[in-house]
Amino acid sequence: MRIIKEHPYCFVYGLLVLFYFVFAAIVPLAQDDWGWYIHGYNQWFNEHFKNLNGRYFGNILEILAVRSLLLRMVVYALVSFSILWIVLKFADKTKSTAYILIAFIMLLLMPASIFKQTYAWYAGFNNYVTSALCALVVLLFVLKTLHNQERKTQWSQRIELVCFYIACIAGQLFMENVTLYNIAITGLGLLVYLVIYHKINLKLLIGFCLTWIGAIIMFTNPNYLNILAGNSSYQQVGSNTSMYDKVIQTLLKIIPYYGYFQCAIFLSVLAVVLLIVLYRSPKFLSLSLVYKVIITAALAFFTVYKYFIYEPFDLDAMKHIPWIAGLNFLACLIYFCAVAVGLYFIGLSKKSLLTTYFNLASIVIATMPLLVVAPVGPRNFYFMYVLWLVILLIVLKQLPLPERRTSLIAGSIALVAVIVFMSAFSFMSYANTQRIAKIKEEAAHASKDDVIIVEMLPFDVYTQHSSPWSVRTQRVFKQYFGIPQEARLKFVPYGQKYLQPKVQKKNK
Repeated sequence: MRIIKEHPYCFVYGLLVLFYFVFAAIVPLAQDDWGWYIHGYNQWFNEHFKNLNGRYFGNILEILAVRSLLLRMVVYALVSFSILWIVLKFADKTKSTAYILIAFIMLLLMPASIFKQTYAWYAGFNNYVTSALCALVVLLFVLKTLHNQERKTQWSQRIELVCFYIACIAGQLFMENVTLYNIAITGLGLLVYLVIYHKINLKLLIGFCLTWIGAIIMFTNPNYLNILAGNSSYQQVGSNTSMYDKVIQTLLKIIPYYGYFQCAIFLSVLAVVLLIVLYRSPKFLSLSLVYKVIITAALAFFTVYKYFIYEPFDLDAMKHIPWIAGLNFLACLIYFCAVAVGLYFIGLSKKSLLTTYFNLASIVIATMPLLVVAPVGPRNFYFMYVLWLVILLIVLKQLPLPERRTSLIAGSIALVAVIVFMSAFSFMSYANTQRIAKIKEEAAHASKDDVIIVEMLPFDVYTQHSSPWSVRTQRVFKQYFGIPQEARLKFVPYGQKYLQPKVQKKNK
């Protein structure tokens, strides 16, 4: 009790770890998870992933996690908590209860499209969230080296260095775009260190070499060579699409949609907070009226465009029209540039300013590989979302937030969010158990021509293919749950059974 009174943030950390630990148990396994359970060992021991990809650590972690609930819960809790902690570390707020809760809320209430493909999908979690953690470790060490920070103890220095080296090589074996990002960010760190201190940092140089070793291990996977030769469809541009068309399509359509418009609420919050801080900053207030109006209008433009033009006129449905796609991209570009300029005028310390600009550069660097790979989905933008969150927390530091009151408000919001998520996913898990039992029971008494109607899971906007959607995925689904392959299943939206009586009455 004494520790909790003196360090209340430790109690909050404990509750959050417990939440992630329990939450991992109620997230239902989905399509890829079933496949990894069935075919994982064959891919690992017999094929060595040579017909798949070079995400060796991500694949192995997924194979082990889908076979052990306890391991799944432990990995999920540790990785999720580590992401939260390291985000706070960037802002030097690891001991602030208010900031811990704010960061937790922002991670929990991220866009549903990103959440469903990361935190609610183990195959996505083990590759995208874990790789993001490694990338954040690399970025944090690069920034600490550039800040020339001296640690209190030699042990802490050694631990940080070991974590950095592990992240440099192990982090290369999860996701292709993060692999390239780690090379670029360590290279950029080396270059900036050389410019500032006029010498090469040996630790960063070793890390840079390790990222190259990891990248070589990943990209020497035979399937990547098949992709270059056009003999594999994995992570490849379609045969009817040229590389130029793919780049333009991703740049003008996919990146604005997933990277900005899907995250519009969060980005609008960042813009509002940044504007509040700007109008409290003497550096900004000393500017001429013209510059203040331009910066203010630029920060507000994206939010106005999103909610008063983009949505009302359904511009997403018309993004195939070049000038509309260009307009969408321009709105996002204006926002990015406005944030970059605004950060300069809010009076950040040199350390915080360098951190925010490295995060902005990281967003660009991590996005660039997506221009030439396919498919690109919301999960690819998880890392960018976390980088935006770091920027938000650093900007919030400029406001004199009362710790106790902010903790109370943020804690109340977090509690409601936790109750909602736990309730929704618990019900999902229960519905999944019930439907499997129902399928097995009906399959045991069904004739060859009988079709078993199966409802999808509730709230599937927060799950990634938790119900099979093709003949192939149905086979995997049946094999995983021990359902006879000859059983004929038809999946319908959840709640369909409540509509059946009404339909029958109308027909009568």
